[in-house]
Amino acid sequence: MRLLLLLALTSTGLASPLAASQLVLKEQAAPQCAVDCKQQVLAVVATQCSMSNTSSAQYLNSRECDIPTVQRYSGVDAGTLIPFIAATILFTIRMTAKSLRLGGGWGADDFTLIAAYGLAIVIFALNVSMIQYGFGKNMWDIVPQNNITEAYKRFYAFVLVYKALMSLAKISVCLFLLRIFQSTVFRYIMYTMIALNSAIGITWILVDSFHCIPVHLAWIGWENEESGKCIDFITSTFVNGFVNIAVDTIMVSMPMYEVLNLKLSRRKRMGVAVMFGMGLV
Repeated sequence: MRLLLLLALTSTGLASPLAASQLVLKEQAAPQCAVDCKQQVLAVVATQCSMSNTSSAQYLNSRECDIPTVQRYSGVDAGTLIPFIAATILFTIRMTAKSLRLGGGWGADDFTLIAAYGLAIVIFALNVSMIQYGFGKNMWDIVPQNNITEAYKRFYAFVLVYKALMSLAKISVCLFLLRIFQSTVFRYIMYTMIALNSAIGITWILVDSFHCIPVHLAWIGWENEESGKCIDFITSTFVNGFVNIAVDTIMVSMPMYEVLNLKLSRRKRMGVAVMFGMGLV
């Protein structure tokens, strides 16, 4: 199961060139278990090598056979940078409007959003750092091997901060909707959603914090030199995704229902409903 963590780490599509990985180990002799490039690399795994030596053998073998190192993305790829810039622009507009008293007074939703944006900055920094340490590359192409552990540590922190960010962002939306709609039933549902999002955030932060026992296997488990137990990280990620989709659907449906019951023309009601419906996308 620990190896599935590497799969999750290397299959996200966030890869970049790692300068150190281009260094050829000119003075390093291949481990005794190493095979020449005419044999299958998988033959190494069947020997008595440690995971570290196996990775070294695969690295040397790939260099000898002139197998190119996969470099999918740059250090800060567009898929990460553009959303962060867009979020920063929108956040700045909202904070400016609040400061100029153009969007009502400050509320709990604003302070929650500020905290969420702070976590977004942390996530962006962790993402860049992970890529610099080899996140998204073949494990045997990461040199020195200590960078694998460093990438895992940052991935571990990334996951925890991400779960906190998602919960805070949704709580901020709920608090914002409470300032708009005054229906008693709606407000009770929103308070329930706030409690539910808080519980989901805390639960998944704890699950991800202790998904390996002992905990440090989350970043050294790839070495396969210490016994322990880790849950199936991919399965837990899918479960978390399904839970969030269900919560998001409810959060988007509620304001749309309230809007459709407003005393407005049908055209205006549909326009406002579509605006809230965009949140589902």
